[in-house]
Amino acid sequence: MALYGADLDRIAGVTTVKGVRIGDATFTGIWRGRSIDVREQSAMVAPKPEALPELPCAAPEGGWRPEPSNVSSPAVNAFLAAHAGQAYGPVTYYPYGTSRGAPVVTMVGVAHGDLATFRDAFEKVYSGNLCVAPVLMSRADDERVSNALASTVNAKGLGIYASAGAGMTGGPASVSMIAYTEQVKSALTPIGLGLIRVEPQVVPVR
Repeated sequence: MALYGADLDRIAGVTTVKGVRIGDATFTGIWRGRSIDVREQSAMVAPKPEALPELPCAAPEGGWRPEPSNVSSPAVNAFLAAHAGQAYGPVTYYPYGTSRGAPVVTMVGVAHGDLATFRDAFEKVYSGNLCVAPVLMSRADDERVSNALASTVNAKGLGIYASAGAGMTGGPASVSMIAYTEQVKSALTPIGLGLIRVEPQVVPVR
């Protein structure tokens, strides 16, 4: 992407790597499809770091207690593999922090089907603190979306440079790009726009 009218000498902290000058700044201007006519230039606005998501289940009466878990057991692994089209996880949460002896909670998300029915079946093989919560994507959904997004990263002309899966929350998957153009939207639509969070670098100012 070309920046017409950018003043590289005004960018603080510029470094040169193999003859290429690298630095960060915020530009406001007119988007021309693959270039920006710069009208304003300022210091980089650093994004605020995202806090870890909170456990999506309320604590039981008396709070979460330190207790052992068999989340890595063959029986649990086999159960979750057999329900990959329905469930997501397991994901480990530390609701009271990570100090020694603090409770650990296993979260398993349910993307399809009834939560209570799933929990009843899962508790026959699992022991330990458990949170069963609704999520956007199952394991199988996440794998399909992640694989499809990985292909779009390599597609020429789209300006997509990174993607990530469902993370701790079970979705949506994230896609980083230069700009969310109609061409990008068309490429992502078959994957499922409702399962994707777009993160463009170029955004409208009004």
